[in-house]
Amino acid sequence: TWQPEERVTFALEASSEPFLTLEGNTLYLFWIDTRDNPYYYALYFKKGEIDTSISAIQEDSTNPPDALSLSVNPHPLNSSATIRYCIEYPARVKLSIYNLAGQLVAALVDGSVEVGNHSVAWNASGFSSGIYFCRLIAGDESTVKRMVLLR
Repeated sequence: TWQPEERVTFALEASSEPFLTLEGNTLYLFWIDTRDNPYYYALYFKKGEIDTSISAIQEDSTNPPDALSLSVNPHPLNSSATIRYCIEYPARVKLSIYNLAGQLVAALVDGSVEVGNHSVAWNASGFSSGIYFCRLIAGDESTVKRMVLLR
C-alpha cells in the first residue's frame, strides 16, 4: 500500500535514477524529476508497507541481533551529524559514507577499535542534498544506515 508522494528538497545536477530501500516492512522509493521546473531537480519519495508474510522477503539472519549497532543523529541532517556505533569485540573497523551512486565520499574510521560505544562527527557542509549511506564494517560483520541530507 503506497502513501502519497512527498517532496523532500531541491537538488541541482542530481541523478534521475530511482532508488528503493527496505527498512523493516516499509519500502521507500526515492526519485528525482523536474515536473515543477525544467531547470531544477526536485527529490521525491513514497513509502509503502510490505506484507512480511510473503515468503520471498526474509530478514538477514547472517549476523546475530545487535552484534553491531549504528545510529545517525540528527536524521535527516542538514550540515553535520554524529554517528554512533557499538562493537562487542575488539576489531578492525571501517566507517565510511557513500553517495547514492555507491561512491565513497568520506572515510571516517579505518583502524583498530576497542569494545564499546564510539562516536564520530561528520561535517556534511560541503555535500549536496540527497541520500547517503553510512557503512560500518567490524571484522567480518557489517551494517548500513541510510541518511538524508537536506539543505
